Amino acid sequence: MSHDLASLMGTHTDLFTMGPFSKRPLREQVTPHKMSVIVLIQEYCSLKKAESPTFASSNESSLEIKFTEKEKRNFMITILQLLQTSDITLKELCMKIKDKMKSDLYTMFINKLKEFIEEGVGAIKDYFQNITFLLMPDTQEPPMITKSSVLGLFIRRMILAFEKLSFSQMTDLYSKFKRYYETANFQNGYDESQDFGGSLTDSAMSLSGVRFSRLGRSLDPFQLTADRKMTEDFGGFNSQRQAEYFILQQVFLLQHNQKEALSPCDLQDKIMDMLKSNPDMAEAHFLSYLNSLRVKEYCTALNNLYHYFDRKTSFSVEQTPPQQGQNKPKDDEVHRRYAALNLAALHYRFGHKDEAMAALREAIGMAQDTNDNVCLQHALGWLHRLSEQGTARTENLLERAVAKSNELNLPNLTSIGIQAYARHNAFATARPSQVFEYLQKSDVLNCQHSQAGFMCTSFANKAALWQMYGKRDCMSMMSQLILHLDTTESGLYFNGESVCIALCNIAKLHADGVNVDWLQLNVDGIKIKHEAELRCAILNKEKGDITLALQQFLHLLDSCTLQRGENSVSSDFRCRVLLALGELYSQTGNPTNATTYILECISLANKHHLEYLRAIASVQLAYIQFQMQLPEQAVSILTKNMLTILSHGTVCDQGKLLCCYAKCQVAMAAKCNEKERKAAMLASVNLLYTVIDLYQSAEAFLRVKDTMYYQARLYHELGYYFERNKCSHQFRQLDAQYPTLSQMSVNVL
Repeated sequence: MSHDLASLMGTHTDLFTMGPFSKRPLREQVTPHKMSVIVLIQEYCSLKKAESPTFASSNESSLEIKFTEKEKRNFMITILQLLQTSDITLKELCMKIKDKMKSDLYTMFINKLKEFIEEGVGAIKDYFQNITFLLMPDTQEPPMITKSSVLGLFIRRMILAFEKLSFSQMTDLYSKFKRYYETANFQNGYDESQDFGGSLTDSAMSLSGVRFSRLGRSLDPFQLTADRKMTEDFGGFNSQRQAEYFILQQVFLLQHNQKEALSPCDLQDKIMDMLKSNPDMAEAHFLSYLNSLRVKEYCTALNNLYHYFDRKTSFSVEQTPPQQGQNKPKDDEVHRRYAALNLAALHYRFGHKDEAMAALREAIGMAQDTNDNVCLQHALGWLHRLSEQGTARTENLLERAVAKSNELNLPNLTSIGIQAYARHNAFATARPSQVFEYLQKSDVLNCQHSQAGFMCTSFANKAALWQMYGKRDCMSMMSQLILHLDTTESGLYFNGESVCIALCNIAKLHADGVNVDWLQLNVDGIKIKHEAELRCAILNKEKGDITLALQQFLHLLDSCTLQRGENSVSSDFRCRVLLALGELYSQTGNPTNATTYILECISLANKHHLEYLRAIASVQLAYIQFQMQLPEQAVSILTKNMLTILSHGTVCDQGKLLCCYAKCQVAMAAKCNEKERKAAMLASVNLLYTVIDLYQSAEAFLRVKDTMYYQARLYHELGYYFERNKCSHQFRQLDAQYPTLSQMSVNVL
């Protein structure tokens, strides 16, 4: 997404003008929603008190209500969620609690709210004066709620906030509560059909408090519904604790499953609402920074990052006065060096390599001055990312990073470093067994520390390596492991970049079953520079534009040789260029020049353990030998590579192999006696039926025509004229639908 975040925020221009020394935020505020939560707690405690033997013996008219352990647990979880989340409408509150409590408790709760409306401000004032009995011990029993508990602290904060209200503020609170109550429309009856979902008891609940339905969609009350404006009208307020919980939740969603987080526009609106109540909350600015990165808005992200660290630094200066012999507090230095580190990461994300390196050097310098090894390890990881890849210096950086991170017990940095080192070794001609053995260490570390994201990244790296080495089935298995891996946290599956890569791998695996020629028509949509150039050259080759294709292939080959560092291409890409160039020379009747490029491709593939590319190049070499009337040598090469291609090859590659093998068998039998020659021709004819089926499944109709033409020639030599005419008729029908526009297309392998 490349939208301008400023346009999403509308008129919220105060995001950049809000100074670091705003007025202190309100610690707590009485709202209609919080009054309702207190009423709910008080009525529950009243029924709980009625269960006690002492109270029951002295009150014969008390209600006979018993709460099960499950009902108690569900009620407490619901109350905890209501305390953590921001204010919601009374209708939404009723939707949450109705199916989780006894009907008597729900009725008492509604009646008490109605009593406030009927009796006015005096009833609310008396209620807050009498609510302290919940925290007071009885003569015979302990208090219903401990003062130091979560509920006790909440009630005490509400009592203190209410006592600070003037009479006019109390009147305003009553007016807001009246509007809050009227929105539920109890006068006309509560309509449960509008709840859209019934009980939420089956929803998942985690330690972080994030709740999701069975379908994975968020059921969080922070979701901006149509009642949001209504909530603000009757006094919605985000306390500091509620804001912190919201930030924690949204950061988790952005990291774990961005799709389930609020949309960029809604999230920015919510952040601005929080800053109205808590203008100096630095974490809100950091959440806005992450939100800006989602839409790739550089200016907004940079300003939010500055705001975050400005507030962190200024607060640390105010709260931690410098000691003797120190000019700056320790926390101030911590925030400054991590500010530089985050700035380097921001510039790297937007492709500003020089600015990123400058900020990184500043972070390294400050971390070295204070001997902050953790910050240095983070900086070392970024230094590797910004350095030239594939060099001895990069290898040294990775070795140091992995060893020191493991020593400092930093599992996330250790896992990232191991995977980066494994990738470096893979491109540096290390044996595949050594590469995967090293990645296994990362898997063990990820399992020990339950790092779902790094686990998926490790499997994505393995899938890429298996694809590079030519093991398509192993690549498919690793990609499916990512999709089936239990990465649930807070009831939500991890949905990061590695999951997208796994889906792309599976899609490519299915795409390999169709003809590559028509897929080339989408070459304009490829964003990767070198890949787009290669596909464009292959497309021109297939169209018969030989001169242009040859120029493009030679230009690509020069680029592969000259480019170094970040712009360098991988070995498998160079092999693909050499293979395509060799095919071009072979198809234009120049097998001598083709041999040079094919042999270079085989040599490079052997050096980097690219088994599949080596096998494909060997098949092309066998076809060149067939063209040079050396069928015996061609059959020997095809036999050696048959297992690899038939096991891991695409449909078209399997067809090419079998077609070349059939032609070589016929050529070898030309010197034999009549009986052996006919037997070889019959065997080849039957094999060509398999080739035709493979090409037809891939919709490679030009290759189907080539195979049918050769099959008809064999039937003619065998004297099977009926079968010959049948093949000729099928060729004629295909040629009418898919005419051959280039003579070269008939001669392709």
